[in-house]
Amino acid sequence: MKANGVEKLRLVQDRGQVLVNRATVFNNHPLVVRANGVDVLAFENSSGTPKWHWNLLANGLNFVESNVADYRLFLEDGGDVGINTSNPTEELDVNGNARIRNLGTADENDDLIAADASGVLQRSKINYGGRWTNTNTSTDLNNDNTTAPIFGNEDYKDDGNNLYQVSGNSLIVRLSGRYDIRANLSLEGNNDSGNSDNRTNVNVRIAVNGTPVGAIGASGYIRFASGHEQSSIHVNEILELNANDVITIITYREANSGKVTFSGSGESSIMINKLR
Repeated sequence: MKANGVEKLRLVQDRGQVLVNRATVFNNHPLVVRANGVDVLAFENSSGTPKWHWNLLANGLNFVESNVADYRLFLEDGGDVGINTSNPTEELDVNGNARIRNLGTADENDDLIAADASGVLQRSKINYGGRWTNTNTSTDLNNDNTTAPIFGNEDYKDDGNNLYQVSGNSLIVRLSGRYDIRANLSLEGNNDSGNSDNRTNVNVRIAVNGTPVGAIGASGYIRFASGHEQSSIHVNEILELNANDVITIITYREANSGKVTFSGSGESSIMINKLR
């Protein structure tokens, strides 16, 4: 069938195929349409009002709500899908709000989903944490600017070394964000060389890149008499950290100079948890 001498419709007998607007044979598809410029196909309602049409724009297939808006749905060459955008940057790019009407119940191993600053969804590392306990019981903590050797045994560390990495007596945080840091130090006064190390007291602060931050943790002094040989200090801060910040626990002498160490292996701990 032709119009003004130009072919508009051809029925291909041996394939059961309809070719529209001089389209060429393509595989065994029942209908093959060649675009007229950029326009491909239009849909009207029962009264003849155009409602939807397809055209080839911006290197993709554009689903148009006729006379209302382009790119209601856009299939870009290469496979990315855009909704209300002609420039999808992900496999699915929604320029607007998204809704999922039915979701299954999560189990304990499921991931949280978060959006980055550009709105791209990704696995969230919120609630990813780690916990370590001490093995060192010999370092004297009753000296100013002593880095506490608290990273002895690793209890758990989420995401391998991608988020947290221990280096000696420090913890490197690989991603920027807000973190909850808690340290529990169990201390013991030592009787060195027969001398009674009485009335000692250690103070503690969390440090970022070697700079103490937040509150000073302190306890009652170790009297080292009548069985009073131990004390404990507990510090915690919620800190905004940058990628590759280094976390340490710094101790200070606050009273007499006697030796004070961790009370026993595994009796002191440090924990970190990502909040956002």
